[in-house]
Amino acid sequence: ASIIYFASKVAMDIETLGEKLVILLFDLGYLTKVTDIYRLKNYKEDLEKIEGLGEKSIKVLLDNIEKSKSNSLHKVITSLGIRFVGSKVSKILTRKFGSLDELLEASIEDFISIKDIGLATAQSLVEYFNENRDLVLELISLGIDPREEKKNNDELIFNGKTFVLTGKLETMSREEASEIIENLGGQTASSVSKNTSLVIAGPKAGSKLTKAQSLGIKIITEQEFLEMIK
Repeated sequence: ASIIYFASKVAMDIETLGEKLVILLFDLGYLTKVTDIYRLKNYKEDLEKIEGLGEKSIKVLLDNIEKSKSNSLHKVITSLGIRFVGSKVSKILTRKFGSLDELLEASIEDFISIKDIGLATAQSLVEYFNENRDLVLELISLGIDPREEKKNNDELIFNGKTFVLTGKLETMSREEASEIIENLGGQTASSVSKNTSLVIAGPKAGSKLTKAQSLGIKIITEQEFLEMIK
C-alpha cells in the first residue's frame, strides 16, 4: 500500500505505475519498498519479458520514474505517507525546511514552532523520521533530493488568510488556484465561516456566495485575484 500511494497522482505522480502494476511487481519480488522503484532500471531486460508489458511499456515506465526525481519537495514529503501529513501540511513544511536533510534533523520543538502544525502532527513527523531515517537517506542517494528556498511566512501576501472558492474559474482550475494561495502563505477551506478571509466567486456561484454576503466577508472576482498575485 505504501508503494501504491508513493507512486499515486497525489504523491510522486509516476504515470503508468498504477496499482495493478505495483501489485504485479511486488508479487514478482521487484518491489518490496518505495526505493526499489528507482532500481527497476537495473532489471530492464527482465521486465520486458513479463507478459503484458514489453519493451515499449517498460521504456515509458522507466522514463516516468526518472522524471519523478525532479518533483518538488512538498510532493516528496507527501509521498512518504506520514500520518497527519498530506499535501497541505507538506507545503507548510517546505516553507520552514528546504530539504529532506533538514527534516531528518528537525526536533519536535522545530515542528511545533510552525503555525498550523499541532502536537500530534509534530510527534508523527519526529517518529516517522526516526524510524525511517535509512529509507529517506536511501531516497536521497538515489537522486530524490529536491532543494527549495525557505520562505518567511510573515512576508507572504496571503499569510494567515483563508480563502473559499465558489463558482467556475475560467483561467485556472481550483487545484491550481489553491496551490497559488498555499504557496503565498494562505490556505483554502471548503465552506464559508466567520474565519474566512476572502471568497473568490466565479460564474454560477451558489450558496457559499450567499453565506459570504450575509457574514460580510470580502468577495473578489477571479480577475481581482489575478491582480493580487501579479
